[in-house]
Amino acid sequence: MRTSLIPRGAVCTAMFCAVFSCAQLAQAQGNNAPAPEAGLGLKSIQLAKSTDGKSRVLSISLVPEARCNFGDLDIIALDLGTLGGSAELQLTAEVLAGGEHRVFFAKEPLNQARGGTYTIDLPEFSAPSVLGLYLCSTAKQGAKVPCSTKRLLNYQQLFGPYMIDMKQAASDGKHFGRAPAPKVSPKQVADRIYFFRFLIAAQETVAFPSAAMSAERYALLMEELHNKGVKVPNPAQLQKELQTFGTTLGSEPLFLSGNSVALRLPYYDSAKCGQ
Repeated sequence: MRTSLIPRGAVCTAMFCAVFSCAQLAQAQGNNAPAPEAGLGLKSIQLAKSTDGKSRVLSISLVPEARCNFGDLDIIALDLGTLGGSAELQLTAEVLAGGEHRVFFAKEPLNQARGGTYTIDLPEFSAPSVLGLYLCSTAKQGAKVPCSTKRLLNYQQLFGPYMIDMKQAASDGKHFGRAPAPKVSPKQVADRIYFFRFLIAAQETVAFPSAAMSAERYALLMEELHNKGVKVPNPAQLQKELQTFGTTLGSEPLFLSGNSVALRLPYYDSAKCGQ
């Protein structure tokens, strides 16, 4: 997701800072909007056959990235700490177009999103399909519930339960790393989506845009799906859905890492500040 631009020395909780008003945060996110370059910059990867030969294996790498601002992993750490041991992360690939809605789960339990590589078995699609790639939390361990049914919230809303009153903290002499964290109930932060990007799956490959998406690129995507023969009953509805998820979460673009599709998950590291 897009990370907030947090100046050094701001008043914060132990994990993050209530620096921006909603309007300021929206403006900061808007400044990160991609330029309308031509093309989607599609990257593709060949999927290996599973050991039983009945499916194709999509390899997904979660790649933590230290930055001088807060991001996905900070929110995930806060949420999982609040939810306790019963909660876990889920990684799903879900058919959004080209066939009936189907959900494919990562075979391995996620290591609290600290990184690692995970696999999802996909069928050899007889026709090109659009898949949503999601990372979400589930409050009940072992529950196989599609990530697409979880709560979709923007950056401000995801961090919102953990915010403190900046002015109050300042008047109390609380500075970065020393302000008390607010009390947050598990119900406030249960079952939330942290990451979303889409894939175009064919029989033996998946492709994805390597650039940040814009309104122009979503329109280009619809043309690309038409050219690839993806059956989309309602293109306008699909475009709206993809764009809503993409702009709400502001997830980082996917990239290739060896034979894996990689998700970049930023987190705050003070050592990166002032570099």
